Amino acid sequence: MAWISVTGEEHAEDRLKEGYERVRRALGRVIPFYRAYSVSPRLLHAHLDFYGAVGAPSALSKLRKELIATAVSADNGCEH
Repeated sequence: MAWISVTGEEHAEDRLKEGYERVRRALGRVIPFYRAYSVSPRLLHAHLDFYGAVGAPSALSKLRKELIATAVSADNGCEH
């Protein structure tokens, strides 16, 4: 059970609703991770902008980016 009080999609308004729509377009649904950002829609948009920039075409292939993310997660002790 989440200890962060989140706002679901059905109650989202304004900037939060826009953020949820961006997530839905990208993933097909709003996963709980992104609902945690409902306390700060500004940070949700900043997160989406950042990962959009990181994921944009660049000198690194998508596979190389995934390998880097996996290595960093393992080094940080992430279990996902």
